[in-house]
Amino acid sequence: MSAIAIGQGCFVSRRITDDDQPPRLVYRVAPQGPWDSGWRLLAGDEPADLSVPEQAIADTIAALCTRYPALTAVLTDSRRPHRPTAVWQWKQRTGTFIAVHAKAVSQI
Repeated sequence: MSAIAIGQGCFVSRRITDDDQPPRLVYRVAPQGPWDSGWRLLAGDEPADLSVPEQAIADTIAALCTRYPALTAVLTDSRRPHRPTAVWQWKQRTGTFIAVHAKAVSQI
């Protein structure tokens, strides 16, 4: 893992952690501290505001990439555009995340 330190983390929707839903929407915001990569992971059917503690949990990039290998290409590839407005959506047909414009995603 190169672009993000292995110990760095992100916030994940409890729909992913508690309801065992895979991440379908990944976006990036400005990090909230040294540990935070700025990445936010959603199941895709919940509000995008993960600032409410009941809706989100912190996890490490390494743990999430182990559990969901397809995330590795998005979260750690230094060639990907990791600007604060980056939004990635899971495409079941291709089995990959694709970059999308934030306005194209109704959950954000």
